[in-house]
Amino acid sequence: MKAQNEMRERKQRAEAIRFKEKLEKLSLTCEVLVGEEDKIFGSVTSQNIVDLVAAEGFKIDKRNVMLEESIKSLGVYTVQVKIEKDITANVKLWVIRKE
Repeated sequence: MKAQNEMRERKQRAEAIRFKEKLEKLSLTCEVLVGEEDKIFGSVTSQNIVDLVAAEGFKIDKRNVMLEESIKSLGVYTVQVKIEKDITANVKLWVIRKE
């Protein structure tokens, strides 16, 4: 029984690492409306990031998107996505002006 649990945990960990590697290959682009001085109307949220990741064919939970602070200006950001307790993917996010 213990051996089966260890094997299942190793398999889950290997799958989590493969998922992390796939996420880290992504480069997400979020087009936003901006006002004066390139300030975004509103902000880019965890849900926006979940939707962008879903558009690439991956499913994540918005509670696993770790934003240090709200994204309120144009630029390139690294967004952390927690996959398991000790496995986190760093995903590149480009926030650009919507034409």
